Amino acid sequence: MHTRLLPLLCLLLLAGCAGPSVQTRDQSHRSTSNLEPEITELEALKNSRGRPLTPTERQALDSKAGIAFNLSPEETEEVRLFFQYFSRDKRDTVSRWMLRSEPHLEYVRAVLASHRLPQDLLALPYIESGYNVLAVSHSGAVGMWQFMPATARRFGLTVDWWLDERRDPYLSTVAAARYLKILHSQFGDWQLALAAYNAGEGAISRAMNSSGKQSFNSLAKSSAPIKDETRHYVPKFLAMLKITKNAKRLGFDAPDMRASKDLQEVRIPAGTDLAGLANHLGLSWEQFHALNPAYRRQVSPPDRATAAWVPKRLAQSATAYAAKPGSGSRMARGGETWWTLSRETGVPANVLQEANKGLSSPAAGKPVLVPLAACSLDVGGSPADYAPGKKAPASGVMTAQAGSSSKAVLPPASGQSTLYIVRSGDTLESVANRTGIGVQELISFNKANPKDALTPGTPLLIPAKGNPVQEAALQLKPQAQPQVQPQAVNPELNPNPRYKIIRRSGT
Repeated sequence: MHTRLLPLLCLLLLAGCAGPSVQTRDQSHRSTSNLEPEITELEALKNSRGRPLTPTERQALDSKAGIAFNLSPEETEEVRLFFQYFSRDKRDTVSRWMLRSEPHLEYVRAVLASHRLPQDLLALPYIESGYNVLAVSHSGAVGMWQFMPATARRFGLTVDWWLDERRDPYLSTVAAARYLKILHSQFGDWQLALAAYNAGEGAISRAMNSSGKQSFNSLAKSSAPIKDETRHYVPKFLAMLKITKNAKRLGFDAPDMRASKDLQEVRIPAGTDLAGLANHLGLSWEQFHALNPAYRRQVSPPDRATAAWVPKRLAQSATAYAAKPGSGSRMARGGETWWTLSRETGVPANVLQEANKGLSSPAAGKPVLVPLAACSLDVGGSPADYAPGKKAPASGVMTAQAGSSSKAVLPPASGQSTLYIVRSGDTLESVANRTGIGVQELISFNKANPKDALTPGTPLLIPAKGNPVQEAALQLKPQAQPQVQPQAVNPELNPNPRYKIIRRSGT
C-alpha cells in the first residue's frame, strides 16, 4: 500500500495501515476524529418523518433485551427513530459494522461471561466505534471501546510512544468489562452505568447531585449539565441492540457470533523488527498490523517483551523468527549520528538510541533499527507526548530522505479497511460476495493470486467502499494448505473459546 522510503540498501521499517481525566471523556483534544459520523450525529432525531414500521420491524423493535430498560415515552420514541435511522438510512454502514465485528464477537462474549456481565453489552462497541479498533474521537478516545488515556491506564492498558493497548481488541475488552462492572456497582442501574460510560462517572454523579435526579429517565429530561449525546446514549444503544439481536430477521447478513480468528499468541522479544517478522510470515505489514493494532511502531518496544497474534499455522515460524530475528534495518553510514539519522527519518534521536541498545552513535556498516510509524495515526510527535497527562499529536505526513527526496503520504485511518479472517471453504468469490467488494478489487487490494486457494486463518483486508485500490496494495502471499474441516458449532456460548481471557496481575 505504501512505497519504501529508502533504497533497498537502506531499508526502513515503514508505516502501514489504513489526558483528560476519567470523568471527562469529551474534553477538547487535538486528535483528528476518524469516527464515522453515524456514531455521534443526532440527525435521526431531527430529520425523521416518523415513517411507519413494517410488521417485521415492529416485531424486532418490540423484542425484549436482556438488560431491563425503564424508558420514558420520549425515550421510547427516540429508540424507534434511532432504530429506523440505523436499519434504513444507514443500512450500508451498519452492515459494514457487523462484518467488522465478526473477528471480535466470540472473545467479547467470553469476556462478558467471565465477568458475569449481560451479553447485551456486546452491542456497545457498535455505537462507540463501529467495532473499529483504530477509531479516534474528537475528544481523543481511542479504540473499539473508546478509552481516554487516563481511563485506559487506570485499568492497566499501556498508552505510550511504542504501544497503545486501547487499540488491542483483547486487552481493551477486558478493561471495558472491568470498567462497566465498576460503573454498574457504583450506580446500581444499567441505564446510568451506560450514561456514565459515555460521559464519565464524575460527570453523571455531579449531574445527579446538582439536579437531585436519581434515574437516567429523570436525569435525561432535566436541565442537568450533561450533553445531548449522553441524553440520547441509552436509546441509541437500545436501538442498535435490537437490530443486532434481530439482524437476520431485518434482512442483514447477520454476524457470526462464533467466528474464530484461529490465531495464536507469540512472545516477541524487546526490539524485534516487526516488519521483518511480517515479511518472514508472508504477510504484508498491513495484514500483520490489522492483527496487532496496538503496535505504534514497526519495531517492538526496546525495553520490554510483548505479545503478537499470528495465524496458528504460522506460529511456529513466528517463534523461530522471534528467537533469531533477521536484520530488516538500514546500514549506518560513516560519520552518522543519532541526530542526523533523526533528521533523515523523523524519529526522535533518543528513541533511535534506545532502540539500538543505547549505543552512543551508529556504527558504520552496522544495521540500525529505525522504528517508524505503524499507522498514519502514529506519525509525528515524540515519546514525551505520550506521558500521562499529555495529548497525542495529530497525524500527519512523513518525509524521509536518503540521497533522494522520497515522500510518503499515509492514508487516513478513517478509510479503515475491514479485517476478514479466511475460513474453511472460503473462496475469493465467496468473500467478495459476502463483503460487497468486487473480486478483482479484492485480488488487487490484497495482491492475491486468483489461482491459489485461500488458506484458513489468512487475514484479508476488505477496502473501505469508495476508496480507490492503491497502486502498491497489500503483499499477500497465499500458501496452498490442506483445507481444515469445520468444527461443530454449539448454539450456546462456547465455554472454551479459542482465545484466552487476558488478565493483568493484581486485577
